Amino acid sequence: MSYSKAPRPRAFTLKLSETDVKRLYETAYVNNTTPENIITRFVCDLVHGTYTNGPDEREMAIRYLARCSYATGSEKDFPAWLIENACIDELADALEVHDAMDEEIVFCCEHPDLSQETDIKSAETCKNGAEKAMHRWHDKYIADGGKQPYADAITAARQYITALTEAVTGLPKHASRRIPYWK
Repeated sequence: MSYSKAPRPRAFTLKLSETDVKRLYETAYVNNTTPENIITRFVCDLVHGTYTNGPDEREMAIRYLARCSYATGSEKDFPAWLIENACIDELADALEVHDAMDEEIVFCCEHPDLSQETDIKSAETCKNGAEKAMHRWHDKYIADGGKQPYADAITAARQYITALTEAVTGLPKHASRRIPYWK
């Protein structure tokens, strides 16, 4: 998966009291900015985004998150492990290949007049390769102390990737899938 670095409007729902909203607007006004700009710049600092306020601000945002301890005591699930180990995109690609090969196999079986035996074998080989890769990542996750069983881990990864895709594109996952090269 690759994403554009160009900023565009995103929608997130914040749960704030009326008092907090008032204070946010006051803080923004006094600092000659907008609530959206404050939140956007903080998020960019937190994630070392494209547009940050600098290294000191990034450090403070990261320390804030660590101090709030959102993840204290919770076990890392498979998607969190993949993100921390920088392989969530590879798993997403493997899932996409796996699912596309499933579709290809079904198509070939339903339309034998439009396909050859080698098409099914080729699709099965690609699907098996993708599945082996997914198992390798899960095995590494388990070796690192992860406890989520394979089927649950893959389901959780699919849910995360779907939510991320929808948040990034603004479209349901099935509407934003790339057209596979073999179609």
